[in-house]
Amino acid sequence: MHGVSPAGQPTELIVNGGARHKITRQLTLMLALGHALRGSAEDRPRLLVYAGLQLNLPEAFDFDAAETAARLVRRR
Repeated sequence: MHGVSPAGQPTELIVNGGARHKITRQLTLMLALGHALRGSAEDRPRLLVYAGLQLNLPEAFDFDAAETAARLVRRR
């Protein structure tokens, strides 16, 4: 959810939702859709679409170690 209230303009409120799908160990597809709920009718976007690919370089980051560290922090 994102809201912007420019001076002298109606507040624009946008809701987004998204998902990620791991294609390979190095490649993740990311998608998101959004819709403006409030704002001036002329300027309000009816549909927002975001798409992207995330590239993870092999051996550049140890995801298992990061996940273990995150679990340890949550236990404190």
